[in-house]
Amino acid sequence: HRDLHSFPTRRSSDLDDPEDRDALIGLARVMSWSGALDSAAIVYDRVLQLDPSDAEALEGRARVSAWQGQLKEAERRWRALIVLRPDRGSAHLGLAQTLRWQGRVAPAMAEYQRAAQLAPTDREVVQQLEWVHRTMQPRGRSGLTFESDSDDNNITSITGAGGWRPRPGTDVQFELYVRTASINGTNRRSSTGLMAVAAHQLEPGWLVRAGLGVTASDGSGANGRGRLLAALSSPGRNRGGGTLRLAHLPLDYTALLIENGVVTTDLDAGLWFLAGAGIQLNGGLSVTWYQGTEPNRRLAGRISARRRLAPSWTVGAVLRAFGFHKNLQDGYFDPDLYWLFEVPVSWQRTFGAWRVDALLAPGLQKVGTGGSVRGAGRAAASVGYPLAPGRELGAFIRFSSTGMDGFSTADADYRSLSFGLSGSWVF
Repeated sequence: HRDLHSFPTRRSSDLDDPEDRDALIGLARVMSWSGALDSAAIVYDRVLQLDPSDAEALEGRARVSAWQGQLKEAERRWRALIVLRPDRGSAHLGLAQTLRWQGRVAPAMAEYQRAAQLAPTDREVVQQLEWVHRTMQPRGRSGLTFESDSDDNNITSITGAGGWRPRPGTDVQFELYVRTASINGTNRRSSTGLMAVAAHQLEPGWLVRAGLGVTASDGSGANGRGRLLAALSSPGRNRGGGTLRLAHLPLDYTALLIENGVVTTDLDAGLWFLAGAGIQLNGGLSVTWYQGTEPNRRLAGRISARRRLAPSWTVGAVLRAFGFHKNLQDGYFDPDLYWLFEVPVSWQRTFGAWRVDALLAPGLQKVGTGGSVRGAGRAAASVGYPLAPGRELGAFIRFSSTGMDGFSTADADYRSLSFGLSGSWVF
């Protein structure tokens, strides 16, 4: 081993010099790579106080803002750098990545193309542009799921979807499912649904979605039902935003639901906010009208917080509650009051080419105003293996003891288990 002291080093006075530009840039870069983003921002700001036109400091400061989730601020900084140095390919690449993280595909594509013109051999530019081109190609996914629960429901679902982007910012997708359900192996019912969904993005990031479809089943309650979806989401570049969604869909998940021809119309408003320290807050309210043997109505609310503790770990807290106007026997879970509090902990890791995800969500629940508070929880795990870029095979298993996942029962001892296979590919 070579003596570490034999390597040339800076004098202590150089490292302590508050105006040593190279030392400050190096320190800020190391801090940002190690995750000390707030400290890195302070050091970059110090360099910019010395020289407001320092392109490397401007670029580093914009990148730190993006990594902090301050996407609007990061966009402003990238654009200011491009005005100063329009020939800097890395600046166009940084702006493209920030726009992509905002969900703004069309302007991101334009910036990727400008970066490629300025730096056609840059490895990162080539990789990012290949990724964007892949998102424009036709794609598909499929799945096979088996489910059973303590109400003796047995459900097999085959799903498929395919779509493409005819132009940046516009997405078209077709979704199909075929479902067979039975109760304790008898009273078998089936349902098939088809839906076309189109999404278009309006600058600076508003997303409009609309869908039309139909469902056919062999239940006596209804043979065919229409499907409708309309949604509007605010730009993802802001620290806060929301989504307004209207959906009219048949509730055809179990044999009893298919038999009774239950249909729902749901109006949902959701809000989200990025607080400090990497905490994301979410909340929402909804009203759902049920049509089966007779009309019913559900009011529901939710609030949650989550924070990434490490690259592989995320922890949160979720409170959900709802109540129905009537207690019917149409096949869906309809208590006068239900609430569930969970502490979900998720973990994600890659082992070579394999992707592994796991979720554990212990909690407390109460079923009905006269019910008692009892323990409940969910657990899930999935694995995925890429066959090629944009193509993956996967498998999953899920377990739940929460009434939230139940249907006809109001029993606090409800249990459900599901497992299945999935595949996705880009042509």
